[in-house]
Amino acid sequence: MKALRILIVLIAAILAIALVLYLKPKPAEGGLKVTISADKPEYWSGQIVNMTVTILNNGPNPITIEFASSQRYDFIILKNNNEIWRWSADKAFAQVIGSVTLQPGEKQSYFETWKTTQVGTYTLIGIITSKPKYEAKTSFKVNP
Repeated sequence: MKALRILIVLIAAILAIALVLYLKPKPAEGGLKVTISADKPEYWSGQIVNMTVTILNNGPNPITIEFASSQRYDFIILKNNNEIWRWSADKAFAQVIGSVTLQPGEKQSYFETWKTTQVGTYTLIGIITSKPKYEAKTSFKVNP
């Protein structure tokens, strides 16, 4: 009886691993390109940064991007390699699996804003929160 239980547990574990490996998204074929931009390279303290993250299918075939929740993108701002702001930090997302299919040449862009508060050089990271995730980085400066 004990051997049967062990066998059942082993079979269940093997099936679970196989299912995870089967459902794991594979890297996109044909090329997805992610870009990030701020509307200006320099700002004055107190100005608004308009940011855009874009994902483009620059391949010859449609590409489906899989998501583990309703979140599709995120923005992170770093100063001296320390995270000082994350768009999603105060957000909640439905835990539902979803997908977006991009046709060849098609792109999807997401926009957000952030108000500058301190002088310095910042790194802006734009993330497409798919599985696997895609990200791009740029920088901007805030003057006094």
